[in-house]
Amino acid sequence: MKICETALVGLALLALASCDDPAKDKAKAITTEATASTAQAASAVGKAAGTAVRYDFDSATSKVEWVGSKVTGKHDGGFKQFKGTVSMVDGAPEKSSVTVDIDTDSLFADQDKLVGHLKTADFFDVAKFPKATFTSTEVKKNDKPQDYIVTGSLSLHGVTKSISFPATIRTNPSAVDVAAEFAINRKDFGLAYAGKADDLIRDDVVIKLTLHASPKAERKTPELKIPADYHSGYLANSMLVTKEPNKTGLKTGVHLVYINPIGFDRLKNGGSTPYPDGTVFVDDVRQFSVDDGAYQQGAHKFITVMVKDSNKYGSTGGWGFQAWLGGDPTKPIVDDSVTQCFTCHVPNKSNDYVFSTYLD
Repeated sequence: MKICETALVGLALLALASCDDPAKDKAKAITTEATASTAQAASAVGKAAGTAVRYDFDSATSKVEWVGSKVTGKHDGGFKQFKGTVSMVDGAPEKSSVTVDIDTDSLFADQDKLVGHLKTADFFDVAKFPKATFTSTEVKKNDKPQDYIVTGSLSLHGVTKSISFPATIRTNPSAVDVAAEFAINRKDFGLAYAGKADDLIRDDVVIKLTLHASPKAERKTPELKIPADYHSGYLANSMLVTKEPNKTGLKTGVHLVYINPIGFDRLKNGGSTPYPDGTVFVDDVRQFSVDDGAYQQGAHKFITVMVKDSNKYGSTGGWGFQAWLGGDPTKPIVDDSVTQCFTCHVPNKSNDYVFSTYLD
């Protein structure tokens, strides 16, 4: 009798210690064997009749994440390095397609020790399978507006399957946004490591996708020029940067930040309202030297410009970016405004992506 009571107490304690399954209430992806027709459909991606516009994932605002769990707890993680494109045909998701390419070695998790284990042959075996890819084969409308069922070919851990999952897709001329959260069975892709006998790993893993894509051409801003009269605007800020944490030296120098009259009231009043379209910031960065303890301003190092046009630059917070080496208008240096400029401004979203604040 005593043994039975002890066993019941143990089971009760185990039940209390158990972690809820994070995949329990999530939509389950439908996984089937990839066939020749799947491969043919994947190879035909982007060939639908109509006008196609290529949108590229924005690394600063896109995420590929997962949640895995075992009896006693869960772990959150994802992938830091991935790229993808959306071929949007006539602005209609159901005519369009998406491809994703993930660097599995960029895997991260909430525990450093776990990351190392996940990269081994017990799990992703990143040395043998450095890439995971997805190519859509069909996008179908679901019950609600902006809700779709996405089907495609997923290659992971050396296994290729056809999967279907629900997604919300929002489109406009300057961006495509995809949000999805669903569960897949890891064992369908050969990820069969069971875990410890007293702390088994669950089969279902939650996949969370937050993808923001913008037209490729929008990342380049050849139309931006150095305003000829920027010195006649308001001096919004000035500072001296003598060193940088990343040691590139790119931002060291004397910064003279100007703003045109259109944006000055927003700068002065502060708040969280966006800057009006037509606002122009110019950061005139100068070389500097030290002479007898005094910092002396020197020649142009570079000039950067931020121009607000919420329709044209929707994928970079409504701002267009460009910079010119040495302040020479014939030497623009920004080829990709997302990775070279906007990523740095993302932490300042609450101030409409602007670093400068008003100095009375």
